Amino acid sequence: MANSLALNLFTFDICDEILPVYISPLNYTDWKSVNLLLLNCSEISHYVAISDIHRLLGKGKNRRRLLCYNCLQTFPLSKPDASGDKNKILNNHVLNCSKSKYQNVKIPSELSDGQSQQLH
Repeated sequence: MANSLALNLFTFDICDEILPVYISPLNYTDWKSVNLLLLNCSEISHYVAISDIHRLLGKGKNRRRLLCYNCLQTFPLSKPDASGDKNKILNNHVLNCSKSKYQNVKIPSELSDGQSQQLH
């Protein structure tokens, strides 16, 4: 275990939204997560280290929250259960979320009356 790293790779889509490209199955273990951003400019590509994924995602105030790398949503720390697990909300989410392809889910904070009718 000389290189105990869980590598995650992200890129931008055409709307400048961050999208996961590759997410390590070793996240949420004792392995250190390393996040890279792949920048593509015409024929040139470049990898950049992401020092703070929460700030890059615009969630800088959520550093005490846990991040699902598959859908880029954050979850609060839970009170430890009998086994001492503080991540049970995230762990339950990841079990289902990891079955899907990587995505960047946007959840609206408020819906107007017209928008709520469109969702039904």
